[in-house]
Amino acid sequence: MKFDISHKALVNFIFLIFAFSIAVHAQDKNEKVFQAIEKLGTTQKVQEGKQLKYILNKRGGVEIIQGALSAPINAGNLEIGVKHFLETNKDMFKIANVNEELKLNKVQNDQSGLSHVRYDQYYQGIPVLGRELSVHINKNNEINAVTSNYVPEIHLQTTTASFNSDAAIQRVKTINNITIKKALIEEAKLVVYHSDELNQDYLAYKVKIAAGFKFDMDVILDASTGEVLRSYTNIESGSVNGTGTDAKGNTVSPLHIYQGTNFPTNNNTVLANIRGNTGAYNMVDLVHTGLGNIYGLNANHDDLVSGMYYDFSTVDYIYNSTSTFGSTSQVQRAGVSGAVGFEETLDYYYTQHNRNGIDNNGMDVIHIQDWYDSADPINAFWDGSLGFMVFSLGGTYGSTTYRPLSAAIDEHQDSIMKIIPAH
Repeated sequence: MKFDISHKALVNFIFLIFAFSIAVHAQDKNEKVFQAIEKLGTTQKVQEGKQLKYILNKRGGVEIIQGALSAPINAGNLEIGVKHFLETNKDMFKIANVNEELKLNKVQNDQSGLSHVRYDQYYQGIPVLGRELSVHINKNNEINAVTSNYVPEIHLQTTTASFNSDAAIQRVKTINNITIKKALIEEAKLVVYHSDELNQDYLAYKVKIAAGFKFDMDVILDASTGEVLRSYTNIESGSVNGTGTDAKGNTVSPLHIYQGTNFPTNNNTVLANIRGNTGAYNMVDLVHTGLGNIYGLNANHDDLVSGMYYDFSTVDYIYNSTSTFGSTSQVQRAGVSGAVGFEETLDYYYTQHNRNGIDNNGMDVIHIQDWYDSADPINAFWDGSLGFMVFSLGGTYGSTTYRPLSAAIDEHQDSIMKIIPAH
């Protein structure tokens, strides 16, 4: 029997074999991680229905794990017990050498009786910028969670920079046209920089320059090429502190708002499709660096559910002529509650779970007040793909009177919990 295989069919066959080999290799590469998780669950005799919950990062190591992770450890020296746990379970996080890669930052005891042991990540003696691993201990001195943005298996061609720190500072000053001889602050530190977007590692300088009027910037420079990998200002020129009255009648101070209309919208799909009327002061919070901006919108009580799609054509920003919100406007009061609720929720997930915003990458969030659906007038819901939470304004329906739903902090927390998957 003779088979006539075309060139195209042969190429497709080879591609399928190649793709299959990559998938098998990826599975084999993470096998130790899954084995370590399974071993930990077996050792701790996790009850049925209460399995360990975990999330893996892009390189296959555990980013978050929750559950019964250890027996009680010595409260007198938590670091020893935590270090033993990490040594025993290092395959789970893809840590090659715990002593060399993790340096103790601090041990914290909070008001609720929980303890947190935090480590900074290092690679061959060089700090990995912004990367840490935190071990959380409950009131019974048992480890019940580990949260981490630790980067496993760092790949660098060299740990020697092509130029020194002085040259790094001068390059940043030249790029930004800073001609003064000595800035108020100018410093450069050699770091390893990991780009989450590209899943790539760089030897870099973190350069900080504070000079002149309203110039305070951090710049990450490739230590081999001098290329700017990332830069961000430490000054939000339009952000101001206002005051507000929330939906419960409480005074909020400071209330983070924006004076003017030149705030960034970051190509957000929702913000690009609203009518977007603004005022002298707008309920836009840009002060939570790395956790995501918070935008407050007003749906103006129009019926925005048109068939099976959203209609944003009558949605505006929540705005005011002064920096004091909520003195007479119910929508503004609901907006103050929404803004504070999201701020507290994002801060909580950062301080307690080391999570940088909803997607752990500084995702912007939007709260829309006075949302109205004639078929369901009292409601609040979260749209995870578009990143917005809507709240009805309340009122009297039937025999029951409802206050604005944004007054409930659990609505905001629920919006984030829904998008943190349990694997």
